[in-house]
Amino acid sequence: GAYDAEAADVWSLGVVLFALLMNDTPFDIANESDPIFLRFEEEGFSVLEEMIDQPIRDEARGRGIDGVLSADVLKYTLDRNPSSRIRFRDLRSHPYVQ
Repeated sequence: GAYDAEAADVWSLGVVLFALLMNDTPFDIANESDPIFLRFEEEGFSVLEEMIDQPIRDEARGRGIDGVLSADVLKYTLDRNPSSRIRFRDLRSHPYVQ
């Protein structure tokens, strides 16, 4: 499909949020040369959930952040399909950003 700048920006926001919460990026590079990204492309967000589930919950608890909502925002911003990725207007009403 055609390039969707908003979807690309939402993806970038998800990567930044992941980095802020995890002190690391979800992938070294977002292409098939990265084994984690390759698994992510094949299996979806569950690959990242394996990495973040407990660390986000622990880190979030220490900062007074809702870890479940953090993971939920990541799931929607790091949707591999740009056409189904959350839009900014919907993200603004997500409980995590309220």
